[in-house]
Amino acid sequence: MAAAGDTAGDKMATAACLQSHHQDSWAVVVATAQLAKRAAVAGARREATDSATGEIPQRFPRRDSETLLTLLGVPYVQAPAEAEATCAALVKSGRATCTATEDLDALPFGSLLLLRHLNAKKGDLEEISLPVVLEKLGMTQEQKHPAPANWPLEEARRLFLQPKVAEPSQVVLEWKEPDEARLVQFLAHEKHM
Repeated sequence: MAAAGDTAGDKMATAACLQSHHQDSWAVVVATAQLAKRAAVAGARREATDSATGEIPQRFPRRDSETLLTLLGVPYVQAPAEAEATCAALVKSGRATCTATEDLDALPFGSLLLLRHLNAKKGDLEEISLPVVLEKLGMTQEQKHPAPANWPLEEARRLFLQPKVAEPSQVVLEWKEPDEARLVQFLAHEKHM
């Protein structure tokens, strides 16, 4: 798995690109997602009690997510725009097998295989194949679907067919050993989780 993120301020949207030669890493993928979610919830609860506004932050800050992934030894890529676009580029280039995200826009970006509900507890993992979807629709990815009047169709097509992505040939997807001592320091002492 490699996580690709796009940022808006301190928020991070993620999509995962799963590598076929890391079949044994599925448990790590799920554990990583669960750990980040638990950390975000714990941090949000703590921050809410300290906050004058009473609003609960909804996402794990980007810097913390990157630190957590690094300490766990999980490779990640900083996407220049949409995370799903970079994952789709990695899939199309053969650097990854599929994109794992809840966002269906991975398909119009060209990800050949999409996994959804990766954290499903009941085994409801959903696998969507772009070639199968296109075949059932009788379309190619480049074909136009009837659009509403005044819709910026050409701009939308460029967004999905020529997105800004991290150059797949420059992406290094290398797993490393977790830094257990630093991980404990980060989670227990710095983030108090």
